[in-house]
Amino acid sequence: QEGQSTHGTAAGPWKMNMQTGSASLDASAERSSGGDESLVVSSTCGDVERPSLYLGDVIAARVKVWTTFPGRNVFCCGGRCMLGADCEQLVVTNLMIAVPAGLFCARPESSLSSVAGVVAATALTLALLWTVALSDPGVIPRRTWLIRAEGGERESSVDELRESLLPAGWRRFHDDESGLPYFYNESDGQTAWEIPRWCATCGVPRPPRSKHCATCDNCVDRFDHHCPWVGTCIGRRNYRSFVGFLLATSALAALVDAATIAALVRGAQRRKSSVSGPKLAYEWIFNQPLDAALALYTTFLLASLLALLAYHLRLVALGETTNERVKGHWDDKEKDHDRGCCLNYWTLCTERTPPSRLPNLTALMYPPPPRHHSDSSRPSRPTRADTDYDTDVDHSHDLHAASFSSSAPTPR
Repeated sequence: QEGQSTHGTAAGPWKMNMQTGSASLDASAERSSGGDESLVVSSTCGDVERPSLYLGDVIAARVKVWTTFPGRNVFCCGGRCMLGADCEQLVVTNLMIAVPAGLFCARPESSLSSVAGVVAATALTLALLWTVALSDPGVIPRRTWLIRAEGGERESSVDELRESLLPAGWRRFHDDESGLPYFYNESDGQTAWEIPRWCATCGVPRPPRSKHCATCDNCVDRFDHHCPWVGTCIGRRNYRSFVGFLLATSALAALVDAATIAALVRGAQRRKSSVSGPKLAYEWIFNQPLDAALALYTTFLLASLLALLAYHLRLVALGETTNERVKGHWDDKEKDHDRGCCLNYWTLCTERTPPSRLPNLTALMYPPPPRHHSDSSRPSRPTRADTDYDTDVDHSHDLHAASFSSSAPTPR
């Protein structure tokens, strides 16, 4: 009957027939192999059959994979487009490029050729900006999430999956005081905040030169840095587009800067001005305020962009990333991947972009069950900060300075 549901016996099938304003459910289920009350059912919504998961008294319909993504990325267009965590700053970057270009083209003094050049350069710059922003930088997905996204381990809890995916001999516990995870090595009886060469947040071994970005909350292959101006991480899969974006933006700034400075000089010549120095600058501001503002803005922008571009070109020549350079990771170490200055540039231009590790984000998956912890017989948490951490990984997403205090109490 409408609005009512009936349950069979514990060994029999579970059935429900419920009519709502927008959907109808007609489900049949069978008991899972785990011996609990979890049942897999299928629901019908219109002409589309959608499998569901019955956990106790809760029916969990399958959801799109992108809605369960554990990082801080922002998705749009039904999961087909993935942005980074700093979407607001990406909007600001678009305005910083488009508004000055639009003001330059709106000047009565702008010639048709200069307008055409600025429009083309602006279109190329914005295209590269969005290419970087929408690209997967090389995210290494969490294994617990990836297993569920690919249709496995429906009945296991998140904590059980994470425990089973730890390296052999390691167990995961949580500290009551800080809420942070720590790990116990059964082979030597020692506890540590991190497992060597292992990302505890993602539950995956860390590939060489990877790092967990604390802003986007993802492990990224060949992590360079998190760029707030493009709103996402810069890694192996979008670094070339990022360098191209810097080149295109520098060219656009140089074009607008040169054109506006030339207009200021021509204006001073028409006025037959004899002043120089600061007085000439005041004259430009009062007589040609738009040209003066554009020239000042693009000069500052061009200087910043050229410095940043030169820095990254030097990093490419050295075979390092920004993260590695800042931390001095390769100081007094041999870089097996370094092929020399010229070959490094050639590799940057011709290297094939590897396929994304992310699954089909528009597919369906079962949502994860609620998390639970079983730390009844856990060992004492580590109280010293002398763990040998890998310099490729940022631990700020899991650790706080207060947690390393030598006088921290032992959890009960």
